Amino acid sequence: MKKLVGFLVVAAAAGAGNAAEQDTAYWTSSYAGPAAGALRCVAPSVPAVSEVSQRMRHVARSIKQWQNCHRGVMASLDPSQAAAHIPADALARMSPAEQEAATRHVAAVHAQLAQAIQLEAMPTIAQHDAWLDNTVAYVVKSKALTPGLRAEAWNGAYKRATQRSETIQRYEAQGLPAQIPLR
Repeated sequence: MKKLVGFLVVAAAAGAGNAAEQDTAYWTSSYAGPAAGALRCVAPSVPAVSEVSQRMRHVARSIKQWQNCHRGVMASLDPSQAAAHIPADALARMSPAEQEAATRHVAAVHAQLAQAIQLEAMPTIAQHDAWLDNTVAYVVKSKALTPGLRAEAWNGAYKRATQRSETIQRYEAQGLPAQIPLR
């Protein structure tokens, strides 16, 4: 009986070591990112132009929801957050060199995923930009805007363009690909 218990203890210890090796191998080379569904934001249906204020609000609200989801996904894939995606117990079983390798691998995978997701987002961003330009042009043409509201709309467009330019400059300064930021 003592031999059986001793054998089981040795087998359990060997199994724990094997599990640690498997965790290390997974996080340093096999990890391919979070589950695919966790990284997807459903793109809103964006018409070419909205002519009714209720429809304008609905489209603007759906675009805002998509932007918030997209920003959340991009923030979760930030390379500085790579270590947070590795379970603490797996990190605890790794040597410092393995922890560094795992963090580097996860950061690289996340950078690739972020770039792919940003490329997938570009058509939605382009649709939004076209919708906004066409809708503002329609509203201005229909003289529904007073001169003060026209100025406010122009100032908003100028502010967004400035923010977009500043964001691209920040990306380039960090050595990242110049991504088109969301409005």
